[in-house]
Amino acid sequence: MSCNNNSQCNNTLRSEEIITLMGIYREEWKYRDSAFMSTFLKFSLLSLLITFFPNLLGRIGFDQSAPLLVSIPPFIFSIFGILSALFGLFYSSAEAQRIVQIDNAYKRLMAQLPEDAQVKMLNNKLGNSKNIIKKFQSVRLNRVLYYAYLIPIGLAVLNFVLIILSRS
Repeated sequence: MSCNNNSQCNNTLRSEEIITLMGIYREEWKYRDSAFMSTFLKFSLLSLLITFFPNLLGRIGFDQSAPLLVSIPPFIFSIFGILSALFGLFYSSAEAQRIVQIDNAYKRLMAQLPEDAQVKMLNNKLGNSKNIIKKFQSVRLNRVLYYAYLIPIGLAVLNFVLIILSRS
């Protein structure tokens, strides 16, 4: 950015600089989004595998009378499955916050562009339509997946309860 003298120099950016920064933020957003998806898939799959490990071994024909498996109660696997899903939930929460912060910075930069150069957001196009439609269309996929961790947690809890009930 060039200034004729110090009194004219301020912190505003030129459109080219804004667009460059927006490109950087967009690439960071893509990276964070793919990292979020990868983390979600890994932790939910890990949680389900740990939870149902004893059941899976019987299905693939593994000898379940092996000393190591007999010494570990099956409900322990459910507890570790719950813990791995909770850790994934915690980790994904931080990743989701990073995505939101990047998105907010991107929108602040876009607001500095001239009106004709700004991308129109979906919420602006909906105008006077019902609020529920606006809310539904503005829900982020990473928020939905963040709450989808409740599925492996719920399955692990259900497996735990069924194991405890079958023992009594």
